[in-house]
Amino acid sequence: MTAIVQKTKELANLIIDTPEYLNWRQAEEAMYADEAAAEFLGRLEQKRQFLAKMQEQQVQLKKEDINEFHALQQKVESLEIVQAYRMAQEAFNEILDNINGIIGAAISGVEDCGGQCSSCSSSCSH
Repeated sequence: MTAIVQKTKELANLIIDTPEYLNWRQAEEAMYADEAAAEFLGRLEQKRQFLAKMQEQQVQLKKEDINEFHALQQKVESLEIVQAYRMAQEAFNEILDNINGIIGAAISGVEDCGGQCSSCSSSCSH
């Protein structure tokens, strides 16, 4: 198992050196450093927690609270800095999905091209 742990650490180090990871982290830092984004994200999280608590207590949610939550969601998603973060996050998640696909294919014995289908044979899982 020690070899697996070592190789996993090596892979993690390679992942954090990718431009996708670095862009995602920079976008996250920029988003939380932006006062308007931080304020709206905080308000959204508070409302989410409030609604979750009400549901746990089986209290009927008020339409105004639900509408306020949706309005906050829309406001947050409309902010350019949040959109940039989401795009960077999606790009990084694509890297992770490709890695998971390659690992899963290797374990199952099915060839996986990691999304680069032009480089694989007909047994590709895509």
